[in-house]
Amino acid sequence: LSAQREAAIRVEEAKQEIIQAQNKLKTCEAKKESIQNEVDDTAQELTDLLLQVKSNWNEMYKKLVEYKEEHGHCDVKRTLSPGEKSANPELVALGAFVGKVRLEARKPELERMTGYIEPYKLIALNRIGFDFDPRENYWLENYEKLKSYMAEHGRGKMPSRRKSSLGVWCDGQIIAYNRFMAGNPSYITNQKIDLLNKIGFVWDRNANNWIQKYKALKEFYDSNGHSRVCKNHPNQVLYRWVGKERTKYRNYLQGKRPCQTEDQFHLLKDLNFMEGKSISRKNRGG
Repeated sequence: LSAQREAAIRVEEAKQEIIQAQNKLKTCEAKKESIQNEVDDTAQELTDLLLQVKSNWNEMYKKLVEYKEEHGHCDVKRTLSPGEKSANPELVALGAFVGKVRLEARKPELERMTGYIEPYKLIALNRIGFDFDPRENYWLENYEKLKSYMAEHGRGKMPSRRKSSLGVWCDGQIIAYNRFMAGNPSYITNQKIDLLNKIGFVWDRNANNWIQKYKALKEFYDSNGHSRVCKNHPNQVLYRWVGKERTKYRNYLQGKRPCQTEDQFHLLKDLNFMEGKSISRKNRGG
C-alpha cells in the first residue's frame, strides 16, 4: 500500500509539472506573438518611411497603386499594339516595371539577400495584393477548371481546342510536356505532370481521338456484323472517319503516308474493315 501511495504521489506531481510546463509554453507563445506583432508593425512603419524617399521605384509603385485603385488588380497589360504603345507611354513603362519586379522576385534567395530586391518593396507590394507569379496562379485556376470538366464529362475527356480557352490551355500543356520530355526548357514540372496524370489528362490527343472513334465503329460492327457505315448513317462523324481510315489502311499496305500504326491496322482488320472494298497490296503483307 505504501508503494502504491508513493506512486500515486509521483503521478500527481508529474501532472502538476506537465501543467506548469504547458502554462510556460503558452506564456512563451504569447510573448513570441507579441514580439512578432511588434516586428511587423515596425516593418510597416519603416516601409511607410522608405516609400517617401524620392526614387524611380517609389514613383512607379505609386502609379501601380493608382492603377490598382482604378482597375481592381495589378496585372498591367503588357502586350500592346503599336498604336496602343504610342498612345499610352505611361502604361508601357508601368508594364515594364511590373515585369521587372516579377523577375526580381523570382531570383534565387541568395541574390535577394544581397540586396537584389529590398524587403520594404516586398512588404509594399504585398499590401496591394501584387501577384508575383501570375503564370503559376493561372495554371492552378485552369487545372481546377479541368478537374471540374472531367468530373462532369468523364475521366480522360478533354475539352475541344476549337470551342474553349480551356482546350487551348490543354494543348499548351501537351506542348510544354513534349519540350520537358525532350530535355528542353519548359514551365511544366514533374509535380504538374503528376497532378494532370491523377485526373486522367491525355498527353496524346490524336491517339485518344482515334480510340474513341474506333470504339464507336466496334459498337456498330457488333450490332450489324460489318464495318460498312452507310452515307446516311446518323453518326456522320463516324461515317467520315471510316472513309479517311480506309485511305490510311490502303496506305499502310502500300507503305505510304498518312497511314495507321501497326496496332491500329490490326484492330481495324479484326473488324473486317475493308470487306467488299478493293485493296492494293505492296511492300507490306496483310
